[in-house]
Amino acid sequence: MKKALLSMCEKMREMSEAEAKAYMRQILQSFQLQVFMGIDALEAFLNSLNRPTSKESKKLKALKNKEKLNKLKRKNSKIAKLLKYRDEILYYHQQGLSLRKIAEIMAKDHRVKVSYQTIRRVLKMLKNESKLK
Repeated sequence: MKKALLSMCEKMREMSEAEAKAYMRQILQSFQLQVFMGIDALEAFLNSLNRPTSKESKKLKALKNKEKLNKLKRKNSKIAKLLKYRDEILYYHQQGLSLRKIAEIMAKDHRVKVSYQTIRRVLKMLKNESKLK
C-alpha cells in the first residue's frame, strides 16, 4: 500500500495541478473514501508541491536579510551613523587597518564613537548587502 501511494505521488508530481486533482478524485472514488477528507489531503499534497525552488528560496532569504538590515539601521543609531560612511569604512578595511584603528578614525573625523565590535558588525552587514546585489 505504501509503495503504491509513493508511486502515485511521483506520478502526480509530474502532472499539472488540474490533472493531479482529477487523478486524486479518481483514486479516491476507487477506494470509496469520503470525498471531503480526500480533497483536504489533495490540497495539502498540492501545497507541498508548490514549495519554492532553490533559486526562489535564495531570493526570499536575500529579501529577509535586506529587511533585517533595514530594521537594524532604524534600531541602532550608531550603526545607522556608521552606514553613512560605508565607503570610507570599506576603504580603510581594504587598506588593512585594524578595526580599533577604524573606530578611532570614525570617532576623530566624524564624531561617531563606537567600539571595534560595532565596526565589525557594520562590515558584516556590508558584506551581506553586497551578496544581495
